[in-house]
Amino acid sequence: MNRHSLVVLLLAASGCQSLPWGEGGAEPTRSSARALVRTLDHAVLAAASERLAATVTADWAAGARLDSQASPLIDWRSLVLVPGSPRLELMPEGPIAYADHNVSTASFGLVAQVPFAGAEHEIYLSGDALAVSCPVRIVVAAGELEVPLGLGADKLGRVQGVVLPGATYQALSDVAPNAILDADFSACFDRADQFEPGAQLAALDQAFAASASRAVADALSARLPGALGLDLAFAWSAAVNPDAIGTGFVRTALRALTGEVVERRDDALQVAYALSIEADPHPCVGPLELPTPRPSFATPALPGGAALHLSALERAVVATWITGGVCADHLGRVTVPVTELSHAWPALAELGEGAEVSLELWPTTSPRISLADDLADGLLVETGRMRADILVTFADARWRAATAEIELAVSGAIFVEADGRVSFEPAHIDPRALNVEGVLFEAPTAEAIDMMIAPLVEALLLARPLARLPPALAPPDGAWATMTGDYLSWPAL
Repeated sequence: MNRHSLVVLLLAASGCQSLPWGEGGAEPTRSSARALVRTLDHAVLAAASERLAATVTADWAAGARLDSQASPLIDWRSLVLVPGSPRLELMPEGPIAYADHNVSTASFGLVAQVPFAGAEHEIYLSGDALAVSCPVRIVVAAGELEVPLGLGADKLGRVQGVVLPGATYQALSDVAPNAILDADFSACFDRADQFEPGAQLAALDQAFAASASRAVADALSARLPGALGLDLAFAWSAAVNPDAIGTGFVRTALRALTGEVVERRDDALQVAYALSIEADPHPCVGPLELPTPRPSFATPALPGGAALHLSALERAVVATWITGGVCADHLGRVTVPVTELSHAWPALAELGEGAEVSLELWPTTSPRISLADDLADGLLVETGRMRADILVTFADARWRAATAEIELAVSGAIFVEADGRVSFEPAHIDPRALNVEGVLFEAPTAEAIDMMIAPLVEALLLARPLARLPPALAPPDGAWATMTGDYLSWPAL
């Protein structure tokens, strides 16, 4: 991979759950906590419900078989239920911690409401009061199973779904809300007259909810992160932008915060990810370094969708910059025909119509990204100082005609495409040319420099996206990003 977008496939790689480290050393250790936040509001949960239904209904095509682990005195035998399409909702309560040995932390916050059709079944009871197991004919009411769900993170920072205790069943019946509308204990009474049908019916009702929850648990927990757009964790390292003089190297990882996976904000859940990026510079740049990652952020209440902290975006852009994304293999070269420049740079006229002028960049400082003062929800991209070689091509040869130092300050807005491309749309460009010196010819005029800078902005900021997002983070119809605090946010169902 030698020509990456300005975020070195920062988020596009997140379709990979966990990749082995490549040829370039250790995993990144310095991370920006809460760099990426996924906000699950009611609109996001409605879209996630459709995705979840499309996957788990295939898992449940042959039905969900109840087992007896939740209620060992009840043998459900051949009781197979066919669940309907689940619906995800926020729990009215706040998060409650729950832990196990595989997932560091899981939190209440979601429920899956799974519909079931009513049916008659035969089960078997056993226990000390019975000489042998006895059959009981039951009538299961049509209704909805409400299953509490948690979200946790494993040791690799991947979000995991967890089905938690406390499932309840709400029958869709005018007679009674119980799951078990009726049960025939006559086969048991003959051998154990101490059986109380009313108490046994209540016990069956409670056991049914627990066993039905276990029957759907595997599919729900496995499919939940993908349906919510939370299967984003990845680790990736690679050599980038190789050319004749060397290569750059980047190491990056995106992981859910293991100790604080879910946070409740108003009528939404926020799931935060830590981002690590480290880079080895390409020989075409000087000894530039990445900005220091901020260890944690105070996350504001964000709109439903996804959000990226501005400092994380800046660190990712700088990583691409110093690994050769501008200068390696002349990726930052722009070419202008002599005929378009000769009136502003008269010395070129003698080269003829077939000659071309090109500009090649050699960064000497790192770019900066900040909020634009002159544009609502806009960003200011400052390239820092870049050495520019102004070359002319004629007579099958290239010659250095002049040199200059160039700085660009570009303010603009961010548009996220439906295919995941993150585009920068400039609104104002402030070019600065310093220390312009002639080599082959007299120094170009300020007008000529400006004419060459226009296609330079096209090559650096417009011809390729700032980032490519995975499908889970892309808005369905494309959308302009807005600023919430220091977060760049956009709708992503």
